[in-house]
Amino acid sequence: MNDLWKNNNKLIIVMFIGIFIATTSLMVYSILSVTSYNKSMTSELVVDIKSDYMKEIIDNLVIRIETMESDNIRSMQDSIQSMYRAIEQDQNQDKDEEYLKNLIELHNHDSQQVNALIYDLQSEELVYENIENVHSQISLTDKIQDMKDNSPAYKEVRVGQNNVILYVTWDDIYTMTKAQAYAEIHNMNYETNQYVWVNKVVNYDGGDDYAIRLIHPNMKESEGEYLSTHTQDIAGNYPYQTELDAVKENGEILYQYYFKNLENDAITQKISYAYLYEKYDWIIATGIPTQDLDMLVADIDTNSNTFIFRNMIVTFMIFAFGIMGSLYFLIKKQNQYLVSLKGIVKEETELDVLTGAFSRKYGTNYSEKSFANFLKTGINTTFFILDIDDFKIVNDTYGHATGDILLKQLTQTILSIIRCEDCFIRWGGEEFVLVMNKITKTEAQKIADSIVEHVSYIEFEGNDSIFNITVSIGGSMLLKTDTSYKDVLARADRALYNVKKHGKNRALMDVDIVDSNLL
Repeated sequence: MNDLWKNNNKLIIVMFIGIFIATTSLMVYSILSVTSYNKSMTSELVVDIKSDYMKEIIDNLVIRIETMESDNIRSMQDSIQSMYRAIEQDQNQDKDEEYLKNLIELHNHDSQQVNALIYDLQSEELVYENIENVHSQISLTDKIQDMKDNSPAYKEVRVGQNNVILYVTWDDIYTMTKAQAYAEIHNMNYETNQYVWVNKVVNYDGGDDYAIRLIHPNMKESEGEYLSTHTQDIAGNYPYQTELDAVKENGEILYQYYFKNLENDAITQKISYAYLYEKYDWIIATGIPTQDLDMLVADIDTNSNTFIFRNMIVTFMIFAFGIMGSLYFLIKKQNQYLVSLKGIVKEETELDVLTGAFSRKYGTNYSEKSFANFLKTGINTTFFILDIDDFKIVNDTYGHATGDILLKQLTQTILSIIRCEDCFIRWGGEEFVLVMNKITKTEAQKIADSIVEHVSYIEFEGNDSIFNITVSIGGSMLLKTDTSYKDVLARADRALYNVKKHGKNRALMDVDIVDSNLL
């Protein structure tokens, strides 16, 4: 009997060990399969997120360039109007050409040079021109007509027997916009080994000298050099040819090639996004080395594996109550991990990394939903555009690190003033958008005034000195005639322009513009 009992126990022990080994083998196989799947899924997810991120960077930059161009046109129109009024106010017959030349030169300055031309009305002879004559082979009449047809800003005024023409060319606007874009791109900072560059296409057929390297923060010394589609990377690829073919056909491309690293000059593979800005024949691009993406994937994968292996012991205990129960638990834990990962990705997508305000991508979706809700319910909704006054001077004087601290503290101050249900968005650079639902004009104006006041009290430190900043705010409420949220932003932007034009450091609703005589 004892021998039978011992033999039975041995059989039970052998069976238990067999079940344990089989269960353990199944668990190890399952864990390895899950971790392998997670790694593959994480790699695809990271590439998708970073690709969208690169596209958003270029989209925002294109919007900024369009805004720069519009601002330059508007500024030159104002300069021409000012010069026109100065000449028009004193149309004395005794004022000769020398007087007019001096008046024009007095109103011009380096950053905004108004082009001027003076000709005798009787003889139709050119008396004065303050730029190099590029139309010497055509008649004066054709030359003036060409100016009218191809100038974004143009004015004529008669003084005695002379006619004065004030104008600005599209080339002038391009030169100003290019210089501003150059400064902005060179001042862009990213947490990863990333930057933005611009190549200007001069020959869409490709070949040698098909483009000029216009802006390149990583290789400033090469700016102005010509590029060739025959250039190969170390893997034998023709990245310039690939890029040119794609942007000609689709306007954009996401691709990989080898190029010098920003931080250590090593040649590494990078994933890049390029966009054709046809107005200027610019190919605007940005890229991230694939090794940076691999590091991010490895970090996420390590956290995932740690999560799984910590739960392995718990899973072994649960297997004592049955394989089905343990599988259910593993599936449940896996789902929890996916939900957690989704939450992390969502948070990184919705929030601006530097300031903690909502990102432009989230803000755009929120604005569209607010507009749709307004059309459905008619509930008052106000949009404000907030811009830091003279922010470029702060960066130039105290450095971009101080500028980043300023943006963070400004955001936290404003978040402490607005209501918890309001949406504060970093729209780009030093520009923010505030969306406020279910609020009257009076209440919205009061909050905007409070923001202006509180921001002016904030003290910042830089270069061993303390300084203050101010903000300008333009706002508008949604109207039933609006076709999208962009209409109310356009009105708010006009209100902001009037604030900037008349002293800054205040908040103005577009409905107050006429009342305040700021037009």
